[in-house]
Amino acid sequence: FQVMNGGKKAVSYLGTYDGPAYIRVHVEPKVLQPGDIGIIRIGYNGKLRNAYGFQSDNVVIHTDDESQPAKSFDVLATLEDFFPELTAQEAAKSARLQLNQTALDFGRIKQNQATAREVTVTNLGQSLLELRSIQGNCTCITTEVNKQSLKTGQSATIRISFNPQDRKGTQQKSVTIYSNDPKDPVQRVVFTAY
Repeated sequence: FQVMNGGKKAVSYLGTYDGPAYIRVHVEPKVLQPGDIGIIRIGYNGKLRNAYGFQSDNVVIHTDDESQPAKSFDVLATLEDFFPELTAQEAAKSARLQLNQTALDFGRIKQNQATAREVTVTNLGQSLLELRSIQGNCTCITTEVNKQSLKTGQSATIRISFNPQDRKGTQQKSVTIYSNDPKDPVQRVVFTAY
């Protein structure tokens, strides 16, 4: 992304930054004259991050700017597996995740009363299906699954628990399932509650 020196003195990048090992930072040019535009390039290694879904990190680059030497910014990413396009033969032999339902209604519940529902996932493919991560989009959601790996034709149950934690009114939440299904590796179950 582009940055500009809006000050009256040159600002030098000192060549150091604070951030996680899976993020790399490159700044060009190393010295930015007043009014000049530079580039900060961010490299993000999802494999090293070893997580799925929405991720938020912070990076601080160090400069000789007298008024604000540490320049802090957030790095946001949504991490998913990449699957190259498969031939028809490869696709026929791959894992295939099917959900028995993608929308749930938790109905009317009390503010501090946790409740749960279940969905079934089935492997309709010809190779082992791996449930790599199951994530709710709120700290008010927990999930449990009875099997992480499913052979052809096998099913697993995902229990989705919702704790309203003093929330009021209509709630719309979701659970995201990351798997090794190359055609549809990210699937969601959405639910409402009142």
